[in-house]
Amino acid sequence: MKGNTQIPRSGARRIAAVLAAAVLLGGCSRPDYPQYQLNPAPKDALEVMIKLNNAPAGLDASEAYASYRIVNQTCLPKVTNLQGVQPAPKTHTVRTPLRKVDESTYEFTVYLDQMALRDYYGRGECRWEFSHAGSAPSLANAPNRVYFPISGGLAGMQGAGGETYFYAIDTTSPGFDGHPYVSAGLIKDAFDTIPAERRAQSFSMTILSSKEGVSQ
Repeated sequence: MKGNTQIPRSGARRIAAVLAAAVLLGGCSRPDYPQYQLNPAPKDALEVMIKLNNAPAGLDASEAYASYRIVNQTCLPKVTNLQGVQPAPKTHTVRTPLRKVDESTYEFTVYLDQMALRDYYGRGECRWEFSHAGSAPSLANAPNRVYFPISGGLAGMQGAGGETYFYAIDTTSPGFDGHPYVSAGLIKDAFDTIPAERRAQSFSMTILSSKEGVSQ
C-alpha cells in the first residue's frame, strides 16, 4: 500500500469486509471500463464455512462473495492523469449463494480460478489471484437493519481454527446517508479493549475453509 500510513493486515481486512458488504447491499457499476469475465469452467474449488457463536436471534444471511485482484497491473491502461492514479478497476467481486447448514453454520463455495485470463486493454492478459471471501449476515428485525460483515484470506481461513471476529450488538445506531448500519468485527485483542458493557452484548463469527470441503 502506497502512502505514509500503512494499515495493519487485520485492519485492512476489516475495511475490505465493510466495502464488500456494500457490494452485497448493491454496488454501482463502472460502464466506462470493460466487463471482467469469469472462467466458464473453474475447477479449483474452495469450500468456506462461517460459524456463529452466541449470535442474536434473527441473524441471517443468504449471500456470500469472493474477491479477486489483478496480479500483473501492467495489463491495465497507462496512467495519464496528473495524480498518477490508476483509475481502472484492479479487483473484481463475485457473488455466490450461501447454504444454511444449521442455525449456527453457513457454507459456500468459491473458486480460486474463477476469473478468466483476458486482454482487456490491449496490453496483454490480466492474471488474477484470489484475495478474500466472506458474507454480511444481518439483523433484519432490529429498529435499524444492522449488517455484520466477515471475510477471510486464504492463509487465515485455512489456518488452525480459521479467523474469528467479535461484534458488539448495537441495533440502534443509524445508517449513513440512507444505508443500513454496518458493524465491523474486531479481533480478540482489540475487542478486549472496548467497554465491558458493550462486550457483554456481543457475539463472534469464525470463517474457515478446506480444499476438501467442510461438510462431512
